Amino acid sequence: MALPPRFVNPFAPLQLTSEDASQLEALAHAFVRNTMDQYERFAFDHRCEVDERRWKFVMERERVKAFAERREKDILAGSGNEGDDAPVLNAADLPVVLVTGTIEGTLDDAIYGYVSPTLDVMRIKTSYTEDQLVRCAVLATLVHPTPEDPFRSVTIKWFEKGRPLHVRAVVRNRDFVYMESTGMDMLSNGERIGYHLIHSVQFPQTPELDTSLRGNMSFSGVFRQKTDKTVEVYIKGVMNPAGGLMRSIIVKSASKGLVSSYRYVYCAEMKKLAWMLRKRTKAVGHSSSSSSSSSSGHDVLQDQVVSCASCGKKPSAFSLMSGSKVKSKCKICHQHVCSSCRLQKKLSFIAADLRLVQPEITFCAKCAIEAANASALQIAREELVAKEPFGWNAKYLSSSSSSELSPNSNAMYTDMY
Repeated sequence: MALPPRFVNPFAPLQLTSEDASQLEALAHAFVRNTMDQYERFAFDHRCEVDERRWKFVMERERVKAFAERREKDILAGSGNEGDDAPVLNAADLPVVLVTGTIEGTLDDAIYGYVSPTLDVMRIKTSYTEDQLVRCAVLATLVHPTPEDPFRSVTIKWFEKGRPLHVRAVVRNRDFVYMESTGMDMLSNGERIGYHLIHSVQFPQTPELDTSLRGNMSFSGVFRQKTDKTVEVYIKGVMNPAGGLMRSIIVKSASKGLVSSYRYVYCAEMKKLAWMLRKRTKAVGHSSSSSSSSSSGHDVLQDQVVSCASCGKKPSAFSLMSGSKVKSKCKICHQHVCSSCRLQKKLSFIAADLRLVQPEITFCAKCAIEAANASALQIAREELVAKEPFGWNAKYLSSSSSSELSPNSNAMYTDMY
């Protein structure tokens, strides 16, 4: 099967020597170490307090705040607003953005949500984070994740950000060629942290395209487990989307994406739920052939005496007669879930024809919590060795492995990701 056109690499193959790869990896490491040093000073010397004389508040979302560095002449003049509507015409005028705060979740979940070493994972991730990527490709892989270090990845990527062609306004989309690095490291006190770097790079094989304006960016983030249920976020960098946009527009655009760090934990939670669904479906499939003859009587009894797995409430006669068995069962434990307790999540998979499938699937609270508490580190390891870890299976929509449904509805497929 061929990839949808939006995910085809528009450039000639990127030819990198081992020396090129080593230099790029060393550059990524230097950026990450510099950000870690800045974070340690911010967290331990300044106790995470932002100097408002230097940094101007831009926006806040889910306890994460974004600030823009004030220009020196504005600080001296005692104003943080002068020049915000002036176009940015050179690199010296690029605003530095600082993002700091906390998100709910674990460190492993956060990095599991960020890491995307392959095109399939990029598509899965952007479907959950809704980051407005309309085209993307992995151009080269410098460091592959391993079962021993599944969050470690260094890649060269390209993406176009904006709106799809059929809804695009007068403003042209921006595209970026960049190096991305994710992984785990240690602070000077031995504390474990995660990091995520995106830094623009250019090659002879990646010229500007006629369909978009080539932008540049450099953002490096550090993530640290602050409490059992919260992760501290520290991201700093610059973005130049090109085209002489006003400083205020650049700041708001960069800030809007960076304060949405919570979406990556959500991405991790949905990926873990999909992993648990795959695992249980596979386990039930292996056991169904040996137990099918003995389970038929049990299935009849279960249909006669059924109650909600979460609250214990029995369904009404009307709901039993309506025949909505498939939608009312958790697709992991196959227990009945009433309409009040049922959780319906839109999960993302890659179909055999390489389209993205996004069915709405029913779960009970117990299975959803079990998936949320599963180890992201262990799941990432299992996905590395699994065959088609994000592949779609029609059994994911069935109430049991023996009652397979065929998902022919076009509503499940999307061109968006």
